[in-house]
Amino acid sequence: GTENVSDASEPAPTITTRDRLALVTVTIKGTPYVIVDICLRMLQPAELYKAQGFPADYIISHGADGKPFTKTQQVHMCGNSVSPPPMAALAQANDPWRAIERQAVAA
Repeated sequence: GTENVSDASEPAPTITTRDRLALVTVTIKGTPYVIVDICLRMLQPAELYKAQGFPADYIISHGADGKPFTKTQQVHMCGNSVSPPPMAALAQANDPWRAIERQAVAA
């Protein structure tokens, strides 16, 4: 996003890829603290995928055709991804007999 926020007490209209506000408010045990200019760094693609719940061996460096992805492409695809743990939970909840079959085969 490229919109500027004029009032820091209002939520940002989008999550941006550039640091624009050097103000973070944290509430700990009911007490608000303001952290100013903490110089946040952007997460690296591997960190983003890990935060989304992807396994450590998930390939993000290139596509099925072997063509390498740029860092920008890796970040973009993570942002458009579906986090595996919640999706697995939804799939299991909607198809519980398959989960029971898999457990029986594994045993």
